[in-house]
Amino acid sequence: MSKKRLLNVICSLLLILSLFVALVGCGKSGDSAGQNDATNPPPETSGDANAPDNSGGGDNVKYAEHMEVVIDNTQIAAINPIGSGGPGSATGWVYKMVYDTLLAFDGEGGYLPNLATSWESDDNYKTVTFHLRDDVYFTNGEKFTADDVVFTIEQALANPGSVAGGQWASVESAEAIDATTVKLTLKNPKPQILFDATMPYSAIMCKKAVEADPDKGVWVGTGAFIIEDFATNDYVKLVRNDNYWGELPPTKSMTLRYIPEMSTRFMMLQNGEADICFNLSEQDLPLIAAEPDKYTQIEYLANNCSVIGFNMNDPICGDLNFRMAVASALKREDIAIAGNGIYAVPETTGTFWGSGTPFRNDNI
Repeated sequence: MSKKRLLNVICSLLLILSLFVALVGCGKSGDSAGQNDATNPPPETSGDANAPDNSGGGDNVKYAEHMEVVIDNTQIAAINPIGSGGPGSATGWVYKMVYDTLLAFDGEGGYLPNLATSWESDDNYKTVTFHLRDDVYFTNGEKFTADDVVFTIEQALANPGSVAGGQWASVESAEAIDATTVKLTLKNPKPQILFDATMPYSAIMCKKAVEADPDKGVWVGTGAFIIEDFATNDYVKLVRNDNYWGELPPTKSMTLRYIPEMSTRFMMLQNGEADICFNLSEQDLPLIAAEPDKYTQIEYLANNCSVIGFNMNDPICGDLNFRMAVASALKREDIAIAGNGIYAVPETTGTFWGSGTPFRNDNI
């Protein structure tokens, strides 16, 4: 039988924790490494309601020891939450693999424990206290404590142009009450601080590692993978952190590679140079669908926002009635199809921003 190459798989609470290939039938001759068994179970897919469903396969599912992944159209320029490198989806995947966050998003407006086991606020989130795990270690062997959380937030606030700076911008101060308790005081009440604490750019760094080596120390996290090699705007190689505090992913290593040309991505998938390929062209997708014995195509909804800005100092644009008229006149379906072709699904209810967050108005 032929091997099925996985086109697009994500197993994570939000973006990505572990990628795997599904081998159906005989698969590779003699390939049993990383196979699902009682001692090395696969990671559960949970949380994001729009994420692909990877639960199928049953006893036929096997897991590759190494994965070659062609990322989408946003290259990985830098791996440094407090640096100047801009954010992108692929960079966020690396952050989710290398670091952990205080909380995880369940995809339905709720939050799950992660580095924090519990949290509370009695003043509508003007202050919030996080209680931390006591059994987590960074990949350099240092134990994770509240000091690392405080250090991460203070470094983020000291670098407001960084991705971490944007995530923690609402924080006035962070205080380590003890080794496993952190109290955040916010500039204004903000229930969405819990959502902010789930984002990959809220990654918690190792204080001692960053202070010892500001360049490479930022790569030290508590996540399921370790950065082995990185070439900016080209590739990043990751290996499994066998001392990970959570469930070990079955895949032992993977390379995320940036290929700007869609035609080249497709050829790499056809030639077996890539196991997973994100963001193929609309023209190539029917070719993938036509060969179900070779490829598995997985589709899921993702937000893709474009913004029209108005000069609010202009007497016409500053008039709310004018802006409401423009919003009413826009043909959302036509715009969506122009941007994403037959795969477009225009938003029709509620505000386009803040999905799954407290106080979102679905009636606009």
